[in-house]
This record gives sequence, C-alpha cells and structure tokens, in this order.
Amino acid sequence: MSPGLEPPCDASLSTGSGVAGSSARREYERRKVKDEEQLREKWGRFGGLAVALSDERPHTRSWDRGAVGEERLGARLNALAADGLAVLHDRRIPGSKANIDHIAITA
Repeated sequence: MSPGLEPPCDASLSTGSGVAGSSARREYERRKVKDEEQLREKWGRFGGLAVALSDERPHTRSWDRGAVGEERLGARLNALAADGLAVLHDRRIPGSKANIDHIAITA
C-alpha cells in the first residue's frame, strides 16, 4: 500500500484473537457483585447470611449461562482454526456497547 492509502491505526482494534465469553463473564460478575451488595445493604449485619441463603436472580444467572455457552463455542471454533481460517472472539463494535461474540474468517 502506498503511504497515503494505509488504514488508520485504531487503538480499539486489537491484533489478538480475543477471549470467547469474556464480556459476558465480566457482566455476570458485575451483576453478581451488585446483587450481593444490595443484599448486604438490605440485611445489615445479617447480609452475609442473606447472601449465602439467597439464590441468584434469574437475569444474573442467565449471564453466567450465556458466558459458558460462548466459552464452549469459542473452544470448538479454536479447535477448528487452522491455516487459512482465523477465529476472533468478543469483538467490540465501534461506537456501541455491543459486541460480536465470534467471527470466523477464511478465504
């Protein structure tokens, strides 16, 4: 490529393949901590007991299940990756909070 036609360097673009399920896992952990903090705040000195006896909220649990599914699919895709096939995981969409879980690239 000539110097004037090179793509701009974007710090948000990584050359690594990413980690499958990492953003879903972070969201699950964030929600779990928030739920536990709310229980501790509500129950005061009995907060630890309330956390131990409470089930996870269904919406929080769904983030854990989603992360597990993404991790499993990512492992399967990585096992298929070979010469001529690149697999990228957990890619951010510029200008958005959303992400793409898996991208397989081949000729």
